[in-house]
Order: sequence, then structure tokens, then C-alpha cells
Amino acid sequence: MSDEVIQNLNKLLDAERMLLMSGDLSSACDLTDRKEELITLLGEAGGKPSTVLAQLQQKARRNHELLEASRAGLQAAQTRLAEVRRAATQLDTYTDCGKLRNLIASRGRLERRA
Repeated sequence: MSDEVIQNLNKLLDAERMLLMSGDLSSACDLTDRKEELITLLGEAGGKPSTVLAQLQQKARRNHELLEASRAGLQAAQTRLAEVRRAATQLDTYTDCGKLRNLIASRGRLERRA
């Protein structure tokens, strides 16, 4: 039983890695419940060599690092998109006194004469 659990968990961690590497984060997250189930079964079985458990732990850690890198990349992309949106609606410059001023927001204050 525990050998089968180890094989299944090993395959699942490899599949998760492939999904993370391909950028399919949604499908990778769908594996979470099955992964937790297999880890629980493995814990209940007990008595496995530490080398086998160390290999599984290394794969899980590797996948965690990939997931964290994906999260950081998504956060960087969100930040960049926010900067681009802000740049489209705001043009900051400095006055002769050194104060920051938004030129686009101050357009409404200009008096136009014919």
C-alpha cells in the first residue's frame, strides 16, 4: 500500500512540476486536494526509508519554489500594469519651487482665452 502511495505521490509531484513549468497554475492548484490525501496516507503508513521521504520532500520543495516564483512574477506584472495605467492618466513634473505636480490633473485649472 505505501509503495503505491509513494509512486502516486511521486507522479503527482512530477505532474505538478510540469504544470507549473508550463504556466498552468489553475491545473496545478487543482492537484492540491489529491496531494494532501496522498501525504496523509503516507503518514499513516509510516516506516518508509528516510531517503525515499527526502526525495519526495525535495520534489515538494522544488514545486513550492516554482509556485513562489510564479506568484512573484504575477505580482510584478500586476505592479507594472498599474504603473502603465497610472502613466496614461497622470503626468508628474516639478514646479519651479521643486514641488511635484500632476500636469494632466491641473489642465482643468488653465484659463483659455480666445
